[in-house]
Amino acid sequence: MELLEGAGQIVILGCGYDTSFYELKRKGAINSSVNYFELDFPDQIERKVGIINSTPTLLNLLTKSENESEDSSVAIEDQDWGVGYGNYKLLNVDLREAEATVSSLFSAGFDSSLPTLILSECVLVYLEDEFVTSLLSSISSLFTSTDETSNASCVIVSYDMISPNDRFGQMMTKVWTIFIIFQLLISLSQEIVK
Repeated sequence: MELLEGAGQIVILGCGYDTSFYELKRKGAINSSVNYFELDFPDQIERKVGIINSTPTLLNLLTKSENESEDSSVAIEDQDWGVGYGNYKLLNVDLREAEATVSSLFSAGFDSSLPTLILSECVLVYLEDEFVTSLLSSISSLFTSTDETSNASCVIVSYDMISPNDRFGQMMTKVWTIFIIFQLLISLSQEIVK
């Protein structure tokens, strides 16, 4: 994949607990010249950062140098926009707020002159149409240039169910319901322990 071989960016909308970054990093498919941005609600990012910081295997992948003989420890940056681990950034955003989302991306080091892959997996279907339109229009406008010499390129890939009533939609609704019940049980158990 050309994007992964040189300088570029990957943006994950509504990342949840997605682990693609770690799989790509483990396989050597991305290096430090690829900026990787994961976007989600602040509470989701906080949970994910907690998992990352308490999991040595994940932290080791974040600090692993392309040159294995080198120790390249990556500083954890706690910023207004979220948390950064070198070229891996987790952004606190509400995708329904398109302008704030784009602003956070730029604050975290997003560069619209680089080739960019934007992934949305089972996210947009949960947003009302006007928010999806606003978000995708805002992102698309970053790559619209009147400069004919610009090499800015962007691919947006969306893997979303078409309807909550099709087979995929029913499965995702079931999984989401189980996840919410699981989160409630965890919260209740933590309250009982207190």
